[in-house]
Amino acid sequence: MGSRTTKGYPVPADHNPGKLPEELIFPWGAAGTLVTTAERIGVPGVRELIDGIQAMLGNPNEASETTTAWQSAVQELTSAVDGSGTNNIGLLTAKDELGARWNGGAREAAVAYVERVVTTTNAIRDSIKNMATKVDELRSIIIMMNYKEAIKLISEYAQIVVETTGGLISYADDLLKFDPTGVVATVTKTISKFVELASAKVQAVIDFRDQVVTVINGIKNEAAAIPVQSGIAPAALDKGAWQPRKPTGKAFGE
Repeated sequence: MGSRTTKGYPVPADHNPGKLPEELIFPWGAAGTLVTTAERIGVPGVRELIDGIQAMLGNPNEASETTTAWQSAVQELTSAVDGSGTNNIGLLTAKDELGARWNGGAREAAVAYVERVVTTTNAIRDSIKNMATKVDELRSIIIMMNYKEAIKLISEYAQIVVETTGGLISYADDLLKFDPTGVVATVTKTISKFVELASAKVQAVIDFRDQVVTVINGIKNEAAAIPVQSGIAPAALDKGAWQPRKPTGKAFGE
């Protein structure tokens, strides 16, 4: 978009160091056009706003890996309870086996312990699931959406600036003194409109981020309140208190 309008804005040699999809690559040339043009005609804050947009996406690959790790943890905890993994043996299956094959006070203590572990595991799983959902919502729905719209605005408004000035903005000092066609006034309005629209996108991310932080803190507090289960009762470790069922039937005392 004209080297004269981008020389005041640093553009990296590698425009896509994070190997992002095409639609997420930051429009460096267009950004340079807006920044340097704004500074020549005296519209403040454009460089800071565009730098903020460039940093807004962060590293989506790392965010995605974090969400995937949490989702894997949810699946592992679920499998531990219901045996939905490859071995098909979970805590609930173990509880059923205890009830089907054993009687006695030791069996009762062991079953009670397994039930407590199941309850705690499910609570932990639900907390992790909620955390993963909120982080992924922030990344994919809010940040991605607003980032895409913001960089689209950069490209669109840079094109308007180029078309409006027809290259004359490179002579901004002369135009500021003598501008019979009103180029500077028109470009000033254009960039001011860009600032208004782009700022709204950034603010939407900030507002939602604050909401998500509040929700995540609530999830963390709920998780912290999950009780740590005490050890298995000594009675369950008394070998003499385990009574095999022959034949298997109802549990002892039922």
